[in-house]
Amino acid sequence: LAQFLKKDVMKEMRDLMMLLLNMHGSIQRERLVRAFETKASTDDDYAVINADIITFVLETMAKLLNGCWVSKVPDDVVFAAKFPKFAACHGVYWMRKKKMLKELVELYEL
Repeated sequence: LAQFLKKDVMKEMRDLMMLLLNMHGSIQRERLVRAFETKASTDDDYAVINADIITFVLETMAKLLNGCWVSKVPDDVVFAAKFPKFAACHGVYWMRKKKMLKELVELYEL
């Protein structure tokens, strides 16, 4: 367990998955695996993340559809329309998270 606590890499992986679902609407698992393999090549803390762990976490929040992973929970446009201030806060939160995860996002999008 201590190996996961060094840099909160598991939390970063989870947040990256949620961010990618938010940004793109889907995740390509192979690209995500490649991103973490690349990151692990320069930072040993990320070596704990492998394809099996990625799949396990993806299965908790997404479902496989036409070769990509999509969110199990559909977007709620009614909520966003009813509560625009909350929706705006949500957008700001994910913009900040994208800055924090910039390197991993770029590795995924290569």
